[in-house]
Amino acid sequence: MTSYHTDFPGYCRHYGASLLEPTAWQWLRWFHGPARLTHTPGEFVRDALHARGLSRAIVWGRAVDTDQFRPERDRVRWRRRLGIRDGTVLVLHVGRLAPEKNLDVLIDAWSLAHATLGAQARFVIAGEGPLEARLEACLPWVTRLGFLDRDDLADLYAAADVCVLPSATETCGLVALEAMATGLAVIAADAGGFRESIRHGQTGLLAPAADARAFAAHLVTLVLEHDRRRVLGAAARDFARTRTETAEDDVLLAQYRLLIGSPVAGAHACAA
Repeated sequence: MTSYHTDFPGYCRHYGASLLEPTAWQWLRWFHGPARLTHTPGEFVRDALHARGLSRAIVWGRAVDTDQFRPERDRVRWRRRLGIRDGTVLVLHVGRLAPEKNLDVLIDAWSLAHATLGAQARFVIAGEGPLEARLEACLPWVTRLGFLDRDDLADLYAAADVCVLPSATETCGLVALEAMATGLAVIAADAGGFRESIRHGQTGLLAPAADARAFAAHLVTLVLEHDRRRVLGAAARDFARTRTETAEDDVLLAQYRLLIGSPVAGAHACAA
């Protein structure tokens, strides 16, 4: 068995090596082709692998710890530490600060929203990576917290009101599930794994991955409309609670049982 959970071909485009994308797919077919099963985190990625000739790709979904990430955590600590007043909306981005995360769209969207909202919103980024200096230069009014451990991050989610995730290369989008489990209204790219967690207008909002103005418009709306944030956040929490580790592990064990009992014709051993 193998596992495919990183969009390596997509990374080629974001790192200025588009010509290597066919080579990346060739290598992936070489590596995953002999496997009797290849796990993917969602249907979108599974279908992409099928289209590239990896017909044995199946879904083993990602789960979120809804006890660790929950609305009842300490909301006050981070807001006091950051000096955020009552009534100010905390807008959050979490993730690796790297080219594949579509951060140019985040920069443009947050700049547009900040110009409209002013002091009504406070913008915060948690994460580290090679684009930290660019973010600091383009968004000097944004608070950057760097890498946080799970407990600090869980409390930060609870202190926030909206989470913005523009990456177009997420195979699962676990960060979205963490934010949703905490009851946040999430605005994410209409791409990849985000589509499987976020139903537009129901459990969050989706925007075209390259459309900074659409992200900004959604963000301004959610900052100004408290009731809509609350409704989306509650529905997001309900959805996240269906993605439990126990349920996903049951699926995995069933796949192992099927694999042991029903060998796939033509498969052979491959180190993985």
